[in-house]
Formats: sequence, structure tokens, C-alpha cells
Amino acid sequence: MGDQDMNSLPLAAFIETEIDLLPPERGGRRSPISSGYRCNCWIGNGERSERTYNDATFYLLDSEQLNPGERGRARTRPHFPDDWSGLVVGSTFDLCEGRRVVGVATVTCLFPPP
Repeated sequence: MGDQDMNSLPLAAFIETEIDLLPPERGGRRSPISSGYRCNCWIGNGERSERTYNDATFYLLDSEQLNPGERGRARTRPHFPDDWSGLVVGSTFDLCEGRRVVGVATVTCLFPPP
């Protein structure tokens, strides 16, 4: 799904996040991510006191790419939104590629349903 597809979904399908990509020397990626980046997210779950992996796609808002060690804003589309219902503004979650954590995202805005 590209940026054009992002614009066809209702705003309520997204959360806004600030992404901090880890630099390679801290275990992060060696190459930048592009808008439309998809990864596993290690999030908390409000209904259960455990963390779970959930997939999401990140659409960068300020640039087409984000380099390791940089911070940027994204509109984030959870693939299974019900699993993300415990998040609130200020919640953080890890961006993972397999078992490796490559970044951290902080929720900055939740959009109300239409």
C-alpha cells in the first residue's frame, strides 16, 4: 500500500507517531526507511498485562525517507486495530525487524472514529 492508498483510508484508521530510529551502533538498521515501511511492533495490550507483536505500516509525514539515528513523524496504520486499543497519547512501542529492535515510536495523536 503506497501513499496514494493511505489517502483513500479514513483518518480513524491511523494513529500519528513520532519515530526514533536507532543508529546502527545501537542495533538499528544500516539503511533508511521509506514512507510505506512495514514492520512488527512490540506493543502493550491494555486488556492483558503482556506485550504483543502487531504489524503496522508507517507513512512518513515530513520526508520520503528517515535515516538510522533520525527522528520523524509518521501516520501509522495498525493492521489489526483492535489489538492497539490500549494505546493512548504518550504510549511508546518498539519497531522490530524479526527479534531486533530498530526504533521506538511514541503515539502523538489518536484520531476519533467517523
